[in-house]
Amino acid sequence: MASCGFSVSLALAVFLAGNGVASDTDMDRATLRGIKAVKVIVDPAPPEIEREGLDRDHLHARIEQKLRDAGITIDSDAAEFVGLNITSVRGVKTNAFSLKSSPLSLMIGLGVYQVVTLSRDKTPKPSRKPGASRE
Repeated sequence: MASCGFSVSLALAVFLAGNGVASDTDMDRATLRGIKAVKVIVDPAPPEIEREGLDRDHLHARIEQKLRDAGITIDSDAAEFVGLNITSVRGVKTNAFSLKSSPLSLMIGLGVYQVVTLSRDKTPKPSRKPGASRE
């Protein structure tokens, strides 16, 4: 059990250190332009992960501190937010009589969420002339 707790801690440490894979194109950065502040939301983790020592409050504080260190303003009333979600899947035991627990896989999702409004031209523009056939 202690080994699994160490593995969870190690996986989260690596993830929070910034070694994850993410897209960082000009378009990605342009979609974030104009965001003044964000809040941080950490979804509840599965019970088996919490039993291994995952502390949501600690993760929340670490993420906020990393964002502050990067010069990003934290505002608990902001509409935009950085969200963290952790899910897990326990592997299948190969031997039903084994006392060893099966491996635990984690999926960690971290994203920036924002409200987006589409602005459209309200003037109707027909794609064909009225009365024309569709051929």
